[in-house]
Amino acid sequence: MQRRVTASEKVGGYLVEMSRRARCDERGAMVLPISRYDIADHLGLAVETVSRAMTDLSRRGRIALRGPRHIQIHDAALQAEG
Repeated sequence: MQRRVTASEKVGGYLVEMSRRARCDERGAMVLPISRYDIADHLGLAVETVSRAMTDLSRRGRIALRGPRHIQIHDAALQAEG
């Protein structure tokens, strides 16, 4: 039986993949090279859903949002999901 992938899981996986490709600073933070609109388009989600998923990941301590495009992944489990 297959389970559904949540928006937070999709966005989290996408952020992990981007962190592997992007330059990260000494704290492991990165600046996303694309906007949330582009992420939404790529994942087939509404931009509001992407924003809510990023806020959810931040509230749960899995990522830190340092600005609209400045993100740091905190949770090793999130990295393992990616």
